[in-house]
Amino acid sequence: MTIAKEGLNLIFAFLAFTIGFGLLRLWPLTALVGVVTLFLFFFFRDPTRKLPDTPAAIVAPADGKVIEVIDEGDNIVRITIFMSLWDVHVNRVPFGGRVVSVDYRPGKFMPAYRPETHEKNEQNIIKIKSGIGEYRFRQIAGILARRVVCHLKPGEVVTTGQRCGVVKFGSRAEVELPSDKVEVIVTPGDIVRAGETTIAIVKEKTD
Repeated sequence: MTIAKEGLNLIFAFLAFTIGFGLLRLWPLTALVGVVTLFLFFFFRDPTRKLPDTPAAIVAPADGKVIEVIDEGDNIVRITIFMSLWDVHVNRVPFGGRVVSVDYRPGKFMPAYRPETHEKNEQNIIKIKSGIGEYRFRQIAGILARRVVCHLKPGEVVTTGQRCGVVKFGSRAEVELPSDKVEVIVTPGDIVRAGETTIAIVKEKTD
């Protein structure tokens, strides 16, 4: 088990406070800040994941529960995953290809399970050109998540399951796929793991 680099500064800060309060023998504060420090270690955990064996697999971009599978028209199917406070929040690339753009959009911080957060909340929209054409992956902030972090750059070649960022403290992730090229195999209520759970299968090989 490793720790996501995005959480190291915060963890070290709270660890320093814990040690400092302990040296001052301020035991109630030591215990309180110590509990927060342990939670941060837990929240920013970054476990190793085993990718599916088939190259046709499109994997979950985040840990959590599938809350929507929606046909949006215009040959787009959207899969939405809700990440609770207890889920791993390291995000992964759903399907390999080349990054077209990374579009940060400021917005609100409504609870991530609400449908309107798809458009209204702060988010990163990552477009990737791949063997199934262009698809989109969204990192969306929630009521507690106040920062969406994406490390991908336009022009970068990425692989399926590659770590690509993190959303801090509760949020959602969405994948918008061409419905004529993929078969979605998850349904609302399914629990998925980033980089490991197959959420859709490529129907046919394309250029």
